[in-house]
Amino acid sequence: MIAVLLAAVLWVGYTWTQTRYYVGSSDNNVAIYNGVSQSLGPIRLSTVTERTEIPVDSLPEYQRNRVEGTIPAKDLLHAEQIVEDLRGTAQPGACGPAAPAAPAAGATPQPSASASPTAAAMPAAGNEDCEGQK
Repeated sequence: MIAVLLAAVLWVGYTWTQTRYYVGSSDNNVAIYNGVSQSLGPIRLSTVTERTEIPVDSLPEYQRNRVEGTIPAKDLLHAEQIVEDLRGTAQPGACGPAAPAAPAAGATPQPSASASPTAAAMPAAGNEDCEGQK
């Protein structure tokens, strides 16, 4: 009887943890987790639900510390909103393409025939280029 009651309590407890979400880091990128950021010995009580392309290193220090400490969310929609807010604070191109090289000393810049900016002069649209660079 006690074993059945204990099993029921554990099952209810585990089921409850799976209704929780939080934002944390996974492989140095911001991620949404389902569960709670605890573990019982070798048993993790959360799994990654969604990995983003936002490098944790691209966030301002305050936001980076919050993500590394985990940010609780009410539900999946709230977690996604937190991620969008973090995306807005990420430094664009933090690990994107390198800036174009400066002209050599004594070189005179030449005007370009094109009126549109080149890809090298365009700011990084996101952090897609960061994939695999860390």
